[in-house]
Amino acid sequence: MADGALPARQIEATSLTNQGEFGPENGLADHLGIDYVAVSSPVRRIRQESFRPVRVPREGGLTSGPIKVGHGTMSMTLEVYKVPTGQTWVTLRCNPSRLADPDGWRLVTIVPALQYLSAAWSMIAEFVEPSRRLPSATLSRLDVTRDFNGILLPRRYVRSLADAPSDTRGGIRGYSKAFRDRGDSLYWGNRSGQARLYDKHLETRGRAAHGTLRWEVESRRPWCVEHGIRVVHDITPASVVHLARNIWRRSGMGTPVTSLPQFVKDVMTDPKVSDTEVRGLLGWLLAESYGANIAPKGKDTMKKYRDIVSRHGVPTLFQECNHDGWPVHGRLDLDTGEEVLHAAL
Repeated sequence: MADGALPARQIEATSLTNQGEFGPENGLADHLGIDYVAVSSPVRRIRQESFRPVRVPREGGLTSGPIKVGHGTMSMTLEVYKVPTGQTWVTLRCNPSRLADPDGWRLVTIVPALQYLSAAWSMIAEFVEPSRRLPSATLSRLDVTRDFNGILLPRRYVRSLADAPSDTRGGIRGYSKAFRDRGDSLYWGNRSGQARLYDKHLETRGRAAHGTLRWEVESRRPWCVEHGIRVVHDITPASVVHLARNIWRRSGMGTPVTSLPQFVKDVMTDPKVSDTEVRGLLGWLLAESYGANIAPKGKDTMKKYRDIVSRHGVPTLFQECNHDGWPVHGRLDLDTGEEVLHAAL
């Protein structure tokens, strides 16, 4: 389909999360960003004859024709398609954060993001007439983000947390190496959604400050529904915070990271851990760090290992993640957006 252009609209500039929009005393909701949203509605009619579903049928019997529309920062993608019942639907996809930062890395918080989404929804009327008002539009994806600032060694967390215990029922953990010097990334999830942690300074080639880690949750429809966010009306500070806290906990990315000598000392002095378990645990962690999938025999053993790591932290097994003078214990704090550090006892 051909590109279309929408008339310019004046939208009040919004603050960005890393600029301290409201201050930490107002809670986590004031520091979570919305990085992507997709909403859908049945269509009463298509207003422009040239805007037709023309793409080859895709899986599930749907046909679609995406079109890029926008003026300046007011850019979005529309997709019109027919469902198997023959009804025509439209899906609007956009990134609210690009309104406030067209160059593309800072974030807008929940309330300004909804204001942008409302403006974008009104603009699609030049192409289609949705049968639902925006509050009743179905939500198919919501990306929630949190930046951590002033991190001393970002790769220490991205690399070491690959071995952190997580909710295996909610997804699998993975680690991907740097692509074109843009930094490594840690991810956890499944087809329902995915959480990622990566170095934003490297990913933006220096536009984000050194020591900036970004955690983002790509929540597809199943995760949204699980957290009570079915339609746009359900996107509230409370519901977004609930989603973020739950995925943060399940992904295990808030697990403390510690030095290997301190980890060995702590584990060997733990009365609940035998010498045999110490040897097995260290061997498993070392194998995991090099990508060897050598799972301990028996679910009880794996559970024991993960419980130990939860209590004492994930040991840093990589020389490049350490340097002289590094505090022994550190973890990422979702509420403050900082790392919490502790020296050796």
